[in-house]
Amino acid sequence: MELGAPTGRWNMIVIYRGKHCPVSRNYLASLQQMIPNLDELGVEVVAVSSDGRERAEAFLEQLKATTESKQVTFKIAYGLPLSEMLKWGLYISEPRSKREADHPFPEPALFVLNPDGELQIIDYSNSPFARPDLRILAEGIRFIQETDYPVRGTYGRV
Repeated sequence: MELGAPTGRWNMIVIYRGKHCPVSRNYLASLQQMIPNLDELGVEVVAVSSDGRERAEAFLEQLKATTESKQVTFKIAYGLPLSEMLKWGLYISEPRSKREADHPFPEPALFVLNPDGELQIIDYSNSPFARPDLRILAEGIRFIQETDYPVRGTYGRV
């Protein structure tokens, strides 16, 4: 999977810390509750971590158990390499112990790309405890779509 490749659709990329993080699990469970709203807006969602396949599959099972519907209907990707984390400008942490992870992992981030593949919304965090409110985010995407709201924060950029 190539993150950020133009698809002609709205895309949301949610970077999560990995299997070790209960805050990530709870946030993605909340995201699952918002999927009907995001589907209505035509937003395709993928959550990605640097975990390997085995840890990602175990995380997915834990996540399913956490959701009201006991299912996850958005894509879960894994194996985000350090080079891509750096390319996306993510905050990256060293594990505090082997229980946490055995490699550097990304701190949370969220990107919304418009159908042209432009970054319409960007949210970075250097902590597991700060993430965007998903209801406000969905309302914002609806507003952007209905009003042809431009990409903001571009002053002085090419």
